[in-house]
Amino acid sequence: MIGTLVRKDLLRVRRNPLRYVIQLAIPICITAVIGLAFAPRKDGQAVAAIKVALVDEDETILSEFLRNGLSQGESEQFIDPRLVDREEAMALIEDNEISAVVVIPEGITRAYLDAESPPPLELVKNPAQSFYPAIIEEMMDAAVELLNALTRSFGTELRDLLEMFEVEEGERVSMLAM
Repeated sequence: MIGTLVRKDLLRVRRNPLRYVIQLAIPICITAVIGLAFAPRKDGQAVAAIKVALVDEDETILSEFLRNGLSQGESEQFIDPRLVDREEAMALIEDNEISAVVVIPEGITRAYLDAESPPPLELVKNPAQSFYPAIIEEMMDAAVELLNALTRSFGTELRDLLEMFEVEEGERVSMLAM
């Protein structure tokens, strides 16, 4: 009985093989397109580095930490950050030279350490691109989560540490504070 059913199915396939060829061809075509889009190039890198403009209006230790996080380690091969001012960043995004602008607003460090609601990190995405700005947005979400966790866990210690780094030139830090 099973042999009869298999024989009938094979005869049906032989009469009209097009639907089975299509079912096999669609996944192969999708795999080929994805492979072409993300295949390693001659330089060995699969995806081009994401060009991002950083506008640091805060200019404190925290903003320097955020800036350096984008340009160190393995992120260096995937992200190409440029430190510019706001006007130049907007000009770059209008010229379609970068994928996104990340603005670290003034007063963000003090607001985070004082456990106030800090001014948000700003992200301006290039409307001409969709994939790279989404990656930067996810990275910023992760950075905000990390900052919130650090503030909840080590808020007072971080505040004291920042005060030690904000010492003016020629000013002395007490050994007790250290």
